[in-house]
Amino acid sequence: MKTILSTAALFALAACAAPEAPQAAEPAPAPQTRAQAPAPTLAGEWRIAELGGKTLPADARARISFDAARSAFNGSAGCNSLFGAYQADGANLKFGDTASTLIACEPALMKREQALSSALRRTAAYGFDNGALVLKNKQGKTLLKAVK
Repeated sequence: MKTILSTAALFALAACAAPEAPQAAEPAPAPQTRAQAPAPTLAGEWRIAELGGKTLPADARARISFDAARSAFNGSAGCNSLFGAYQADGANLKFGDTASTLIACEPALMKREQALSSALRRTAAYGFDNGALVLKNKQGKTLLKAVK
């Protein structure tokens, strides 16, 4: 009987003891943020999609590449290679003297190459429109659009 009373007394004392402190709630997980795509840059190779207001076919082989470390570019409208230096300062862009290979091409390609050379000479600024590179003249008119 003493054992039963002792056990009952222990249970009674345990019931009277201070309640356990509530455990701290787990911290809420950090909100998920979508990884933002890095801001586009001139660097790398671009396929020229539009030149002088005309859309080029995807297989036109017209391209332009920028090497930011050397401030150099090279490109082609589908026949000859163009290359030279450029200066980018903020949204301003200026191409230096441009050199070219001198292969005779069919008239349509030669006309496209002249349009590319002219666009580069007249470029004063650049920007991006939905990931596409856009070269513009001093008046803000689009001269060339290119995509990665």
